Amino acid sequence: MTRHTLSPASASLPAVIDAADEGTLRGDEQAAAQLTSRVESFGRLLELQLPQSVDSDAGFEVWREFDLLCQAANQTVRDLRVTETRSEALARAQADALVYSAEVIDELEQTKQSLNEARAAAEQAACDTQQLADTIFARTNDAVLILHDGVCVSCNDNAVLLFGCRKSELVGSWPVPLTSDRLEGGADAFRELNGVYQSAMDGSTGTVEVACRREDGRLVWCEIKMTGFLMQDDRHILATVCDITTRKNFEGELRRHRDFLNNIINAVPDPLYVSDQRQRLVVANDSYCRSFELDRDEVLGRDFEEIFPGEQGRRIRESEQAAFQARVTTQEERTQRLANGATRIHAIRRSVFDDAVSGGGDAYVVGVSRDITLEREHQKRLSLLASVFNNAAEGVAIMTRDGRIVEANPRLAEMFNCGDLTGRQLSSVVDLSIDDLANELVRVSMGSPWSGKISADLPGGRQQWYWLSLSRNEAADGCQDQIIALFSDVTQLENSQRQLKVQALHDNLTSLPNRRFFRQYVDDLIRDQASRPCAFSVCFMDLDEFKSVNDSLGHGIGDQLLIAVGNRLSETIGSQAFIARFGGDEFAAVFPQRRAHDDSVEQSVQRLIAAIQEPFSVADNEITIGLSIGIATYAIHGEDADTLMSNADIAMYAAKAAGKNQARCFSPEMQERADQRHFLQAELRRVLHGGGISLVYQPKACAKTGAPRGCEALARWNRPDGSSVSPAEFIPIAEQSGVILQLGEFVIAKALEACRDWADRGLDLFPVAVNISPQQLRSVRFVERLLELLAEYDGRPEWLELEITENAMVEDIGHAIATIDRLVEAGFRIAIDDFGTGYSSLSYLRFFRIHTVKIDRSFVSEITQDRNCAAIADSIISLGHGLDLTVVAEGVETAEQLELLARAGCDIAQGYYIGHPVSKEAVEQWRSGQPVACSSGIEMQQHGAGATSAK
Repeated sequence: MTRHTLSPASASLPAVIDAADEGTLRGDEQAAAQLTSRVESFGRLLELQLPQSVDSDAGFEVWREFDLLCQAANQTVRDLRVTETRSEALARAQADALVYSAEVIDELEQTKQSLNEARAAAEQAACDTQQLADTIFARTNDAVLILHDGVCVSCNDNAVLLFGCRKSELVGSWPVPLTSDRLEGGADAFRELNGVYQSAMDGSTGTVEVACRREDGRLVWCEIKMTGFLMQDDRHILATVCDITTRKNFEGELRRHRDFLNNIINAVPDPLYVSDQRQRLVVANDSYCRSFELDRDEVLGRDFEEIFPGEQGRRIRESEQAAFQARVTTQEERTQRLANGATRIHAIRRSVFDDAVSGGGDAYVVGVSRDITLEREHQKRLSLLASVFNNAAEGVAIMTRDGRIVEANPRLAEMFNCGDLTGRQLSSVVDLSIDDLANELVRVSMGSPWSGKISADLPGGRQQWYWLSLSRNEAADGCQDQIIALFSDVTQLENSQRQLKVQALHDNLTSLPNRRFFRQYVDDLIRDQASRPCAFSVCFMDLDEFKSVNDSLGHGIGDQLLIAVGNRLSETIGSQAFIARFGGDEFAAVFPQRRAHDDSVEQSVQRLIAAIQEPFSVADNEITIGLSIGIATYAIHGEDADTLMSNADIAMYAAKAAGKNQARCFSPEMQERADQRHFLQAELRRVLHGGGISLVYQPKACAKTGAPRGCEALARWNRPDGSSVSPAEFIPIAEQSGVILQLGEFVIAKALEACRDWADRGLDLFPVAVNISPQQLRSVRFVERLLELLAEYDGRPEWLELEITENAMVEDIGHAIATIDRLVEAGFRIAIDDFGTGYSSLSYLRFFRIHTVKIDRSFVSEITQDRNCAAIADSIISLGHGLDLTVVAEGVETAEQLELLARAGCDIAQGYYIGHPVSKEAVEQWRSGQPVACSSGIEMQQHGAGATSAK
């Protein structure tokens, strides 16, 4: 049997018991102590009943259970003690809570007492605050308004007094005075007020100044400040209105003074500025800104080196610094170049002043910049005028109204050949041809200038002519009666004018009256008809064959002949007629029948014709010419000078057309013929632009073989009604009117057009001869225009042969040679047309570069009957071949003529025997050898040596 020992739990029981014995236990503690005591008693009894070592399992189980019981008892004791500790702490906490509750209750009683006392004090304070607010609201100097939802809910009495209205007009709605208020400047203030109100509602404070009109009409300026606040949990607006009328009036007065000062500164015509010690621009008037091209808003507050960059700004800054340092007034002149390149001169005056008003000790420079450009120019001008006065070619005198000379330049003393003129009377110096000089001087001194040409008798008997100008001296200060006299010596001019007047009315060559004098004389006769009726006749005279004299003997001989003709006319009828020369070979005469024994007009005219037919001997040349005269009588053939002269001219052309060397009196039929010429001229101009002029081509053939050798282009005028105008009729009209230039250009253009077509088709009808008029040859752009046409049709110059009459060549030999040289160099062929009809052919022929010479038809037509004509034709052919020229005979109409020309060696024949002028299509047929029917009924046979034409 195993012996069991006690567990440690049983060993600890005495300690527990000992602990339980300490002190006196209460309640649960006493129960725990009793339990412990009983366990101990049970242990001792168990020891006594059981031996210390028991081997049996029963004993061991007993002791083990006893041991567990002891542990449980100990745990129970511990738990009881923890519970006891907690109970004691809770008891203490409850005790403390009771104490604190008592204290809190006491404090609450005290707080309640304090609250009662505070409430009483607050009520008293609120009462005092309300009383104070009421006092402030009622007695404040400003008007106060309380606004809620845009309605005034309260206001003080000052608001009523300020706005001058009843309180009902303020409370209960938006205040009535604030419905018609205005901002400064007159704008409606409602929007501004509404904005301030909304700002106050949002928590900001806003202020606005408005002008209100009281009921009594007085304007009140108000400063309205609005502030938002909460009252009874709702947003209200406190509006304080301060009467600022006095301030506004003061500000207005300040602005008026400021504007007045600015106006004064800006009214200063000179540029004015103010700068501070840092050289910044403080003030600048309008003139300153204009003069220096500145914008005031941009330059104020900036220093001069910013305003005027570069050297100019640096110089201004140095001048400003010098003015501050010197503390005295400084002056300088400065030249400024503006942006537009102009140069201005300024005189700048600077003064320094201290600002005593602000008390800051600041100093400023006041500068006045005066533009003296005009003054300097004026000084230069005065200097120049003084120089002009002393060195003028005219005499100048300054006189008083009574004619006393105050000042005179040296030229005047030289004019009058006397010494110093100062202080002398003008009338005592020289005798002027002025009626009532004294009164003229008085009128001039009163502002009526006088000028005119005068003569003066100078010492020594000399008479001089002056142009005198008298005018009041407007520039004389306090001397309005001074007169400026300007003497210009026009003696030479007067003499020249008299001579020119004579020359203007007379022909320079013959000294006879000219067309102008003639017209004036006729006008005088017509005006005299009212007082002294007198029939008179106007005669126009033209020399016959004078152009031939010029062409053959030269213009010098022609001029001498004209002088001789003028002398003979004067010798023949000079005592009975007024004779004039119009120019060229045209003369005129007026036969006023004033005396009974004067010859009649017819007798005088016949005497003139007979006198002119007598030969003239000029420079060893005996010249015979004729005279064609046209007559128009006043008032049968016209009642004014233009009509009479025009009708006399028409009659003169009629005399020439009738065979020359005779007189014709004007008749209405002549006028009709002249009108017809004018009509044809106008119609010709129209058809050149609108059609009606066409070209025909006359064939040319070899005189020996009959082979084609080109053709000649001729102009034809066919009217729409089927009628035609002969070239003999319209060509002279074209030459007289100048239309020949357009006609000639038209012919060349059409000829080139045909040549272009022939060249394209391979037809050889070249060269095409084209007649060139004298006017075309004289035109400065003839060659250029011809080359332009050639380029326009893409032509070649060898297509054309330009036919020029010999008379056209010798009219201006130098120009003709130069023009023909240019044409030849360009590649054109040149032919002399109508060769042998002039008088200068052989003398000038060697100068021209020509290719062809054409024998005139006047020689060809008589070549088989007149030996002289045949000899001339032979000579021309021989001459042409000697100069290596092609010879063409014009007007070949018979086989005999052709045969004779061929034997003489003529190269080419042209005429009706070869072919009539035909259309382009017809000449093409002729070139191809086909018979061609002409409009005249003639049939052109196949070309060849035996070519014939049927009549």
